[in-house]
Amino acid sequence: MSLDSLQVAGEAQQLSALVKESESPAPSIEKAVTAVEQSAPKITAIETRLLKSPEAAVIGDWAIVVAGQPSLELAKSETSRMHFGPLLQTRIFKKRDYYRFVVQVGTKDAVESALTEIRKSFPDAYLVSLSRWCGSVTASDEYISCSAT
Repeated sequence: MSLDSLQVAGEAQQLSALVKESESPAPSIEKAVTAVEQSAPKITAIETRLLKSPEAAVIGDWAIVVAGQPSLELAKSETSRMHFGPLLQTRIFKKRDYYRFVVQVGTKDAVESALTEIRKSFPDAYLVSLSRWCGSVTASDEYISCSAT
């Protein structure tokens, strides 16, 4: 599984968490959520292998997508409560009309410990290469807008 596939799997995990919060999802959606939940251990194993691969050392823009919200107001409210330590700043990124909380980490060594710490509170957090996940960016005062789909 490539880094891009891993990012898609992470987004699916976060989506399934949102679906569980909704009232009475359709049976087909419940089936999809179950499939995503069953794949979680595999995703974690793949992340571990990826971080040990030669590719991991050359990626210098590691980031962790922590969670997300459908509106900027909800995103700002939730982000203000996220604290992962002085070196891990949470920023809001808008991708596909959804506001996501992203911790920019940088190097492979830093991302391993940060991912462990963040998953204590947000088990659906996932790893990305920021340039591949976001594409070109447009920054505003409140969030960073991604061009990648």
